[in-house]
Amino acid sequence: TMFKSEIHLISTPNIGTRILFDIDFKYQSFNGSLSPTLINHKCDLAHLKVLVTEDNQVNILVIKKTLEQWNIIPVIAENGEIAIQKIEDESFDVILMDLYMPVMDGYEAAVTIRKMENKVKANIPIIALTASVNNNVAQKIIDAGMNDYLSKPFNPEHLFKKIKANKELNIIIYRNIIIIYLFLYMIIVKYLCNFIIK
Repeated sequence: TMFKSEIHLISTPNIGTRILFDIDFKYQSFNGSLSPTLINHKCDLAHLKVLVTEDNQVNILVIKKTLEQWNIIPVIAENGEIAIQKIEDESFDVILMDLYMPVMDGYEAAVTIRKMENKVKANIPIIALTASVNNNVAQKIIDAGMNDYLSKPFNPEHLFKKIKANKELNIIIYRNIIIIYLFLYMIIVKYLCNFIIK
């Protein structure tokens, strides 16, 4: 039998069923040392504002507990439509986007975000969360404008690395948008100066 375990079933009609089993796992000792990356996680991500778009309550709990270890208190949206509203009302550094949700799924939500007039919000990094990743899903994620993806259930270390990488991407995007706005401002000022002199 699997795990060398026996399953015992106790069933009483019109009352219910109890299923009992024991599983023995090998004990593994911990040497007490933490890697430097784990120690630094809180410092690296604590200032980030993360939007989690997910409808499954168990997944929400797991993601929240993982992010809270890094001092991130996420904002939760149960579907893509709610996520769009929250993005319009607030600012976020990263979006964790489930792909399959009621009302509006992750693909449609990502496309809508990328079409926003506010260029900063339209370029927020989006990390897709999906239970299955194949070539078709990966291509749909790219086509919808998302930046990255992570399989569920995820390894917290992998989530940390993806959030950190996309946070750095967000900094580059912000910087480029500011440069563009400054450049446009300089052109307008130069035009106005020439107009006034004439």
